Amino acid sequence: MRWMQTTILSQTALSLSSCFSQPNVPLDGHIVVFYKGGGNTVTTNVYAAFDLDGFSTDSLGFFLLGNPAVGGASVIFEPGLLRDGGDAVSLFAGDSLDFLNGTPLTTNGLLDAVVYGTGDQTNPFFD
Repeated sequence: MRWMQTTILSQTALSLSSCFSQPNVPLDGHIVVFYKGGGNTVTTNVYAAFDLDGFSTDSLGFFLLGNPAVGGASVIFEPGLLRDGGDAVSLFAGDSLDFLNGTPLTTNGLLDAVVYGTGDQTNPFFD
């Protein structure tokens, strides 16, 4: 299965993450994880995770997570949760119990990721 994940933070009130695959693909056993970039292995960790069990991509192959300002999102997260800065959004094969808040950065089960920043900082652990 091929995934493409994108994160858009260009508008102050609108933040979202999307996954793309074949149409109507069950997402059981997948999880979207938000990582806070901290510049070292101690401060680079999970700050939110969303278990996708019970969800599937739509008839066009998309799955959308977003804050309440994003229409059509299957998973809604609180406004301001998706941070701007040296952070990452990742798609894993796994379970939410594997990605509790504060869990250190890992690539075990990683399927895809988008790493983003503001241009004024770098995080060598996201390279």
